[in-house]
Amino acid sequence: MRYLSFFAFLILLTSSCVHQNITTLDEQMTAALVTLSPLSTTDYFVFPKAGNYAAIPNQDPRNPITKEKVTLGQLLYFE
Repeated sequence: MRYLSFFAFLILLTSSCVHQNITTLDEQMTAALVTLSPLSTTDYFVFPKAGNYAAIPNQDPRNPITKEKVTLGQLLYFE
């Protein structure tokens, strides 16, 4: 009886195991960004190098970002 109980427990244990795909938060965030990007890459959300103000997205063409404006912003907000 003891062997039968152990065998039944072993069968129950192995049959109830289900493989789950566990993804990290970083993988979930990357997948969401790729889905939302019009280019289907995360490169769309990366800011350009410092000093390349023309490459910053969503600028008003009548009021572009300049070095002087960035310097003023740094003085006002990062003192």
